[in-house]
Amino acid sequence: KLNKGATLSDFLNQVTLSSDTDDMDESDYVTLATIHSVKGLEFKTVFVVGMEENIFPVSRAAFDDNELEEERRLMYVAITRAEERLYFTRSRSRYLYGERSATLPSRFLQELSSVLDKTRFVPTVLDALAENGQYFTLPLSFAISTATAPETLIDHSGLSRAELDEIRAAHGDLPAVPRWMTAENLLALTCPFYLSKFVDESTQTCDFENQEFYDYLTWCKTWAGDGSIPPQDEQALLTHTVVSNVANAVTQAEGTEETPMTYVGFPVETGYGHLLHISAEIGISNETDCPAGAEAFLTYCVEHYATLACRDIPAVAADLEAEIDRCAQGQTMDFYGRSKVLNEDALDKFRQLLKETTVAAGADEALLSMMGDEAAYFFAGEKTAEEVAAILNDRVGLYLMEQG
Repeated sequence: KLNKGATLSDFLNQVTLSSDTDDMDESDYVTLATIHSVKGLEFKTVFVVGMEENIFPVSRAAFDDNELEEERRLMYVAITRAEERLYFTRSRSRYLYGERSATLPSRFLQELSSVLDKTRFVPTVLDALAENGQYFTLPLSFAISTATAPETLIDHSGLSRAELDEIRAAHGDLPAVPRWMTAENLLALTCPFYLSKFVDESTQTCDFENQEFYDYLTWCKTWAGDGSIPPQDEQALLTHTVVSNVANAVTQAEGTEETPMTYVGFPVETGYGHLLHISAEIGISNETDCPAGAEAFLTYCVEHYATLACRDIPAVAADLEAEIDRCAQGQTMDFYGRSKVLNEDALDKFRQLLKETTVAAGADEALLSMMGDEAAYFFAGEKTAEEVAAILNDRVGLYLMEQG
């Protein structure tokens, strides 16, 4: 009646393709619309209302993963309609079916502060878990294995073996490492930095028969201790240190003075010789029957692990900074019950250590074991470096073929 000249084609176009939002302009007014109807449109300011469980997402989504994913896609549409400002609102209670009931915040509000936000984690720690740019697990806590030296002897990190040999020669009265550190120990601690020089797992090839490997074995044997227990007050040029407690790293007992130390790291030809150990991490299996529940548990662990179970350094940046704040406020004590105070110089060195630690533990344990097994014959004087290298070429080469 209102459009007597319209054809059937006009009618179908009106009911299937046209929308109330087609004639919107830039006038200064409020537009009330469903999320479906504003697809493709943008507004300077957007309010998404009803952000409550059973409303958004709808109640039936709680029992249907496909339905939940569709609701999540709608949430994405709603968020991306905003050009400048985005607001979410919800009711604390609603009057439904003749009674007032409390409501729960939408799970989407929680997901907005996603645990996958890279800025939540200590950068180098998160990067250590990346595989081809993707993350299959998230870090919860970590520790760093390194070598330290008195600042008066060595004042910087990232030294090569040759540079350390020169420093050792200048302080010949000092043992290079504590006596307990045998050649096998030294090999195990430093091998993760050198393994990639001799083994390429991507091409399933290896090459130990070269001068660099011979020199590396010789260095381990030359620098090593004899395995005996050293006197308590004996000092060595390098000391193996595991940094796993923030307070121990950045504070000192009140009224005491400590010898300034440098995080030297193990000798490397490039980069720094600090090794990262992820002591706790968490992920979601792609075979889980309840992805929403698994995601909620993962979120809970990331947000609360530092206060519930963390015994090492927190991997969440905010938790790490909170721990440093506790140290700055004098809220930590040493083993003897003495108050500890923040050491600003130690804090600066700790932060620098975090930036420099880019190599993560996790090399193939079988490869490390093979190197240790065969190198032991060289350290004992039963085989030459060349003989060890030839055997490793055969053993590791066969292992790589089997893995491929």
